[in-house]
Amino acid sequence: APDRQPTLWHQPTMQDLTSITHETLLLEVRKQLPHPVKTESQLDGTIVLTSCKPGEVIVRINEDEISIAVFAIRWDGPHTRVVNPRELAKFNWRLLPASQTIEAVQGFISSAVQLRRAEYRQCEQCGETTPPEWMHDKRVCHSCAEQHLGVIY
Repeated sequence: APDRQPTLWHQPTMQDLTSITHETLLLEVRKQLPHPVKTESQLDGTIVLTSCKPGEVIVRINEDEISIAVFAIRWDGPHTRVVNPRELAKFNWRLLPASQTIEAVQGFISSAVQLRRAEYRQCEQCGETTPPEWMHDKRVCHSCAEQHLGVIY
């Protein structure tokens, strides 16, 4: 049997166990999100960050929790679209050490971006790649449906 190196256990330091500050968490999230990033403050103190145009990821941060969601739209009628995020993760960021919080945020944001971009479709008429909410069906975008198929929205 080959010689095995003993596994060295790392004694956590106080810095390893300290949670991230609210300000540092916001900076880390902004750094990880694809740009541009729109930032909104809600009355209850929650900060909502939405990345890209059209949207890709929505992150909500309050005093204790962070949630990371895939951007999505729901249509309430032909001209009324409503942002309807699909939550991917939600956790109390104050309970984790800073390094684990940052690692989790990076992973969930990366996953949300990948999931959103996988939903984009190419229109068979114009060749444009668009998000699902801009598609009439799986093959044709709204604009081409109006121009070529006689659809009226």
